[in-house]
Amino acid sequence: MSTPLLVQKTAKNGLRILCERVPTAPVVALQAWVGVGSADETPREAGLAHVHEHMLFKGTAHRGVGEIAREVEAAGGEINAWTSFDETVYHITMSSRYFKTGLDVLSDAIQHSSFDAEELAREKEVVLEEIRRGDDQPSRRLSQRIFSSSFKKHPYGLPVIGTKKSVSSFGRKHVVDFYKKWYIPNNLTFVVSGDVDPEAAALAVEKIFSKSRAGKIRRPARADEPLSRGPRFFAEVADAGDSYAALAFPAAALLHPDAPALDVLAEILGGGEASRLFERVQAEKGLVSTVYAHAYTPKDPGLFLVGANPFVGKEREALAAVAKELFEIREHGVTDEELSRAKLNLEAESVYLRETVQGRARKWGFSLLLTGDASFEERYLSAIRSLTREDILRVAKEYLRPERIAAGLIQPGTAKGKQKTAEEKKIAGDLEALFRGEGSKSKTAARRPAKEEGRPSLHTLPNGMRVVIEKNTSVPVVALKAVWLGGSRFETAPDAGLYHFLAEMLPRGAAERSATQIRHEAEEIAGSATGVAGRNSTGVDVQCLSRFWERGLSLLADLTLRPNFPEDEIEKTR
Repeated sequence: MSTPLLVQKTAKNGLRILCERVPTAPVVALQAWVGVGSADETPREAGLAHVHEHMLFKGTAHRGVGEIAREVEAAGGEINAWTSFDETVYHITMSSRYFKTGLDVLSDAIQHSSFDAEELAREKEVVLEEIRRGDDQPSRRLSQRIFSSSFKKHPYGLPVIGTKKSVSSFGRKHVVDFYKKWYIPNNLTFVVSGDVDPEAAALAVEKIFSKSRAGKIRRPARADEPLSRGPRFFAEVADAGDSYAALAFPAAALLHPDAPALDVLAEILGGGEASRLFERVQAEKGLVSTVYAHAYTPKDPGLFLVGANPFVGKEREALAAVAKELFEIREHGVTDEELSRAKLNLEAESVYLRETVQGRARKWGFSLLLTGDASFEERYLSAIRSLTREDILRVAKEYLRPERIAAGLIQPGTAKGKQKTAEEKKIAGDLEALFRGEGSKSKTAARRPAKEEGRPSLHTLPNGMRVVIEKNTSVPVVALKAVWLGGSRFETAPDAGLYHFLAEMLPRGAAERSATQIRHEAEEIAGSATGVAGRNSTGVDVQCLSRFWERGLSLLADLTLRPNFPEDEIEKTR
């Protein structure tokens, strides 16, 4: 009889076990998923789930302080943990020949942690320093504030890490009581993935936890977050080098039927360099250094998030462009090409996660703990494949509602006191005007007026060159691109990297212009000139203020048709 590749069982004490054989490399991942996160804490316990993440590797009844890490590292392994709203996870990855060592160490930490009082005092200081560092990071402050603005009643609005006040108050008894309440086998999922016999591994896991007794899980009720609240806007003027913007709309929970469609919508809007936000707000308009969209669908209803780093001084333009894309997709939906690409990307993401034993274990642990179904991913991908353009339009209309938005902006500034408060109030007011304005447009108004904007028009010149022109008056900027077939797909082994090198060289000398003159001319028209190369194409990008479009076009033509590849620039580029 052949050995099964996967064994799943529930022990008598309620411990859920899943062991999988992955023989591709002599490696194994062991993960203990504990069904408690910050959203399960009482107000008095805020941050305790995260403190346990720090404390479980700090000594047990059988191992002293520091021995756990030394033992794992001596076997060539890595040990770590993370805490979220819904779970706390402890994981080890190591050579599969040390599987028994890894199991012994991880099970010992889960079952017999000693919570040494001196170690607790030290780790509390570590956590307090994490909180202080987070307070100093604009991106962290913005993230927390967008969650607290979106969740006024539900515990997802509270920081996973806790507060200075709550963490400072923890004593050993608080930690031990929390541990006894949640770290019980019927609240634990243990996953093994790697080059092991799954039946033998499952028996070993069951045996090593067999003396742990099941307990009664008293999970506090989580308050429902009402959807009737109005839009919320906030701003902060801070001593920061960059600007940070975030938008959030109430979204669905993990098991809601709309969750797959929300993931696809996020992928189309801001899931990569082919997404609408990247192409139109970052690449074409040059208003942000980064932009993304993400559907956060945890155990309870989550958020549809959009974030960006607008260039300083272009914050309003950037957010206007983001708002335009959000509400345009809400009114007009997506194309077949966008839908197909998003489905493929999400499926590929799932496939790539399965390349490593750590990724596979994480997939199994997540599915089992949060859904109770190891086959959840298969059902999820099946739902993704069946989605239609009408499904995406429906969820866009349902969830991207301007009356439910939370929006925040942090931008650099030196104002203090009343002046700072006044500036922040004005910025928040501008945000409100911006998103209320976009949201109140009718379907007719949301479309680009045919005479003003129109659809892109295609013109073919006598020499066969195709020219696409699109008018967009939202910002006084023009983007010019010349592109031809040629990229890494066309290279052979001897000339690998040639097209990228060519792209680097194009703006380093053309016609009578030197590299320095090209840079200066680009600055004179408040723009940029760069060569670009990808897998399938190579070309030149020029951007400038629209009033300089003729100079920009002249520069583009020279870089495209008359590059001179100076020897000294070739060596610098090399």
